[in-house]
Amino acid sequence: MPSILINPGFILILTGILSIFIKNSKKRFIFSMAGLATSLFILLGLPEGERLLTFVFLDFEIILLEVDAISRNIALVFVIFGAGAFIYSYNLCGKKEFPLINFYLGFSFMILFVGDFISFFVAWEIITISAFFLIYDINDAVRQHTAQYYILMHVFGGLMLLWGIVLHVTETGSILLTVPERGLIFFLISIGVKLAYVGVHTWLPRTYSNIPYHISVILSAFTSKIGVYGLYRLIEMDNMLIAYFGVFNAILGVILAMTHSDIRKILSYHIVSQIGYMIIGIGIGNELGIVGGSFHIINHILYKGLLFVMAGTVIYSFGYENLEDLGGLWKKIPITFVTSLIAALSIAGFPFFNGYLSKTMIKHSTDNQIIYYGMMIAGIGTALSFIKIMYFGFIRKGNNPRMKKKPLFSMRFSMVFIAGIMMVIALLPEQMESLFNISTGINYFSAYEVWNGVQPILIGLALFPILQNTIEPHPEQPIEPDFYCDICNSFIEFDNTVSKIHTGDMVRYVSWVLFALVLLLLNFYVTNLF
Repeated sequence: MPSILINPGFILILTGILSIFIKNSKKRFIFSMAGLATSLFILLGLPEGERLLTFVFLDFEIILLEVDAISRNIALVFVIFGAGAFIYSYNLCGKKEFPLINFYLGFSFMILFVGDFISFFVAWEIITISAFFLIYDINDAVRQHTAQYYILMHVFGGLMLLWGIVLHVTETGSILLTVPERGLIFFLISIGVKLAYVGVHTWLPRTYSNIPYHISVILSAFTSKIGVYGLYRLIEMDNMLIAYFGVFNAILGVILAMTHSDIRKILSYHIVSQIGYMIIGIGIGNELGIVGGSFHIINHILYKGLLFVMAGTVIYSFGYENLEDLGGLWKKIPITFVTSLIAALSIAGFPFFNGYLSKTMIKHSTDNQIIYYGMMIAGIGTALSFIKIMYFGFIRKGNNPRMKKKPLFSMRFSMVFIAGIMMVIALLPEQMESLFNISTGINYFSAYEVWNGVQPILIGLALFPILQNTIEPHPEQPIEPDFYCDICNSFIEFDNTVSKIHTGDMVRYVSWVLFALVLLLLNFYVTNLF
């Protein structure tokens, strides 16, 4: 296949710009799908190598195309899931949303292939801005507040990234995208916000549970994975401390998930948990760990995206997402039930489903018992959470809610499409390893490996009757203002105080300037005296 040396993300960015001028929703959809297909065509023809597309800007080399196996593999699944998400959203997207989704996807693609800090930072921030406008709705106060919270968290992360880049470039004189030599803590904070590390994860459940379900499908598949990719590119591998942080994320994520009853909140906290597995693989740092962590990104995009599609379909058809209000849905929406079961077994790491493959790789990459049993505990918690969703939402009789609308054909088709891709990956591991340039030597279907994969689910099934009263669905409380809201309010109060000083009185302004000069002079003399 002939190579077209262009960053595949540029095609989707151009698609986003041009789709602004297309008024017909069907034509916008076809145009967007054509953009994805073109990006895929370019992606499949790209050779692996450094600096395939560059130019000089202010004496710095800007690298807009640099391809390696991991960036190519992640981009391939971005295309596949992007197609499924577009199909799902066909009848749901408003006029402004198609261009924004294309921008969001385009810069998510672009960041996978850039090779310098300037391009990386620009893409990192435009992903945030595109997501903000997808979240924001001038007619919805909840979405306005959610968007403001989201942008403040991610702008903070972006500022940390920028400061880290400044320190690194000052030290090295180079903008090449490499492990930073200075300012590592600022890079870690920025990446932590984007990938929703525990402590700076609060934007994720707040956002994905408060926005339209077709938008949460898109954002849940890409945003945090870009953060994990940033970890892979910018943090030195073979760091067991990073791996231990991953274990902590995986366990605490499932604990937080089990306290909730709204499907999208449960799924959101499980993003936090599953990100932990990716961090573990990258932190372990050997070839199998990195491959396992990156392959888990691929699998997670598919099964978590499918689970959010399921949640959106339930909301569309019944108007509820709290498990307390649901029950007996398997008879009413059987396609949703079957595909959701596939996704639930995949995220739980059950043998013969795609999540099992990448989790097995990560387990094989280390003999550290803390990490192994930490993953086992997280796996049991994951099994419990999805037994909870499948039982209370689909199997038990429950409240037997009335179906308001039958799931759209586009919804059902997208679920079958994504589930089908997942099962191909799951049942043909050797072929998938060849496709993704992976070589592990693991016999995934040996009795030993299958038994290891089954254990967390069996333990979860055994614990479910014991813990049923504890984890039984309950009314959800609105998300309360948190620590970060208090900080933002403090800045707003400070800003209001400063605004009062700006009276328009020139004499007062000159006085403030002179006062500042006096303070600077005092500081100069004190510094030189002592």
